[in-house]
This record gives sequence, C-alpha cells and structure tokens, in this order.
Amino acid sequence: MPKQTWVNKRRMAAHIYMELGWMTGAFHVDEGRYFTEWINRPVGFIPLTDALIPKHEQAIPFFALQKDAAHLIVPNEDDDQLEPAITPGGKASRPISCLLSLGVVNGEVHMISNMRVSDFLTHHPGFFILRNCTSSLWQSKEPASSPPVAPVVIIN
Repeated sequence: MPKQTWVNKRRMAAHIYMELGWMTGAFHVDEGRYFTEWINRPVGFIPLTDALIPKHEQAIPFFALQKDAAHLIVPNEDDDQLEPAITPGGKASRPISCLLSLGVVNGEVHMISNMRVSDFLTHHPGFFILRNCTSSLWQSKEPASSPPVAPVVIIN
C-alpha cells in the first residue's frame, strides 16, 4: 500500500454569499498555492470547516459547498496569497461592476496594463478578485452573518 502524504494547508476564514444568503466558514488552502488557483480547480465541491449556514444555529464541523452555489466570497483578511502578483507589462486597476442576484458589486480588478477588461474576463473563468469594493449587498436580511465591510471580494 502506498504511503499517505499530507499537504500543509493554511486556514482562510470567509463570508460566502449564495442564493440562500450569507454563510461563514474556513477554507483550507494548500500551502504555496494562491487562493484563486486553488478554488478554480476542476472540482464540483469546496470543503469548508466550521460552516455556519442560514437557518442553522450550530456550526457544521465539515461542510461540502457546491462550487457553483458560491457567488461571492469575502475573505476575513486580505493577504498576498489570494492571487499571483502581476509583473509582465505592469499592473493596472480597472473599474468593474458585477450584477448578482441580490444586487451590484462595484470594485477594481487588477490586470496587466495593456489588457482590456473584456479580455481579462474571457481568460479568467471562475472566481476572480475585486478590490476596493462597494455594494448594498452588505445590508443583508441576515446582518449577523454578512461581512461588515469588503475591501476584497472574490466573484464567481
């Protein structure tokens, strides 16, 4: 029998918006991988720990979230492990607004300076990061579970 090897992981707590409302939980991302690379893997479910979901009073120790059900992820902390740094051609911040079922999120996407926003979206299927976000989404019907502010948002 082959020997089992374990990958070190880092914990990333977040608020997640889905059709049912806001939930909280912790992702466990492989050390040395950026969050956007990890979450955009070709898998159907995302494992979370300590998940608190709408209409449940107790945290669920291990929860499998269908990846397509997550529309928006708001990490509790911004760090340099969310996405790779942009170096070729320099970095530019472009404004963008994204329509979700509950409203609009406005923010900036960081991309290569000579790239159009439409080209960025074409080449980034799945989750991508918005920074300096504003939205009325934070005024959820479930204020205890919605994040207070969102300088960084990960959109699906």
